[in-house]
Amino acid sequence: KKNLQRKLVTNLKNEIKNHFNDSKKNFIFNFERKINLNNTVDFVEVSLGKSLNYQIEIDTTSTNENEKYMVYNNAALFQLEAVYNEHKRYINRKIEQSYILNNLYKSQLQNQFPTLFHEHSIDNMIDLILIDKGNQRNEVLGKLVYELVAKNVKSQSIVPLLRN
Repeated sequence: KKNLQRKLVTNLKNEIKNHFNDSKKNFIFNFERKINLNNTVDFVEVSLGKSLNYQIEIDTTSTNENEKYMVYNNAALFQLEAVYNEHKRYINRKIEQSYILNNLYKSQLQNQFPTLFHEHSIDNMIDLILIDKGNQRNEVLGKLVYELVAKNVKSQSIVPLLRN
């Protein structure tokens, strides 16, 4: 009886290992916001996080076939797209925060409060409010927020911060 149980547990572990993501592996897949075209869409409102008229989908086009299969299984098992779409308000709030924390705003903070803020402390503050890549595993919806929102703030950092 114990050998049968051991064999069943071993088979189950092998099935999980072969068909689902190991949480320690870091597969590269992206999230994508798809705008719902059935209704009248204000693209500016969607981009600014003011509209819920979009769908969050997992994009597996950049992965190999084996990883794509595992990502698909995880998405199906945990119903990830449905879960992520339930958190659109949270995503919109993070999108709004990312626009607030753009490069011009950071420069103004540094110029107005030079003793309080410097370039590194402002970036650290942004990482506390948003989620940086190194910390995304420790945050709720961390990868989702990083993929959809944090890129916006990082892309606005092209111009170096102004100095007094």
